[in-house]
Amino acid sequence: MTPFRSVISAEKNLSIASVDGAIKKQPPEKAKDRTMIEKPKVKLIGTDGNAAAIMGTCRRALIAAGQADRVPAFTAEAMTGDYSDVLQAAEKYCDVS
Repeated sequence: MTPFRSVISAEKNLSIASVDGAIKKQPPEKAKDRTMIEKPKVKLIGTDGNAAAIMGTCRRALIAAGQADRVPAFTAEAMTGDYSDVLQAAEKYCDVS
């Protein structure tokens, strides 16, 4: 049995698959439900470490990156528990350094 091979055609954005020598055109794979969103970079090292300051820094970074629609979800996750939840939400929504 011939292994499955796949080639992307840049001209028509079609995937051409070959199985046992048969060539079939297939539409490109649909993007996953959750596409990869670039996280805004946030520097927390050397800054005020209280929870409100971390949340404010991340909120401003999300808005500046054009992701204001993600701010309510970030805020809700950050406020679900204690300080560790704030840090986990910050790392989930931002590229923390």
